[in-house]
Amino acid sequence: QLDAPPPHRQPTVEELRGLRARLWALPATHPVRAHVMQCPEFYSAGGCRDLLFHPRQDLQGMLDRVGLRVLGPFFPDLTVDGRARTLYREMYPTDRHQADLDRWHKLEEAHPDTFGRMHHVYCQKA
Repeated sequence: QLDAPPPHRQPTVEELRGLRARLWALPATHPVRAHVMQCPEFYSAGGCRDLLFHPRQDLQGMLDRVGLRVLGPFFPDLTVDGRARTLYREMYPTDRHQADLDRWHKLEEAHPDTFGRMHHVYCQKA
């Protein structure tokens, strides 16, 4: 059992360090340890926070309120980006802009391993 902060707040850096230490202490064959150790995000506080404690957000609503239009998500790894875009085209063949965050969320739910890495959402002034 790995303790986590209450769901209403993000963990502190100290809590993240403690959690990472407990994950390191798991046997090398433990599936959780094996998975997180291969993720580059695990090795920085911000990346680990996003990887393990990603907050549910109404990103589209926040962007609308500040006058930004979504151009689309992008993945730093070009192989992952290509795979995600192929899956999106398969699910939504008529959406050539691939900028609908609700559709990306549905894709993420259908293919959760696709979003295991950090991704960026690019925007511009509406």
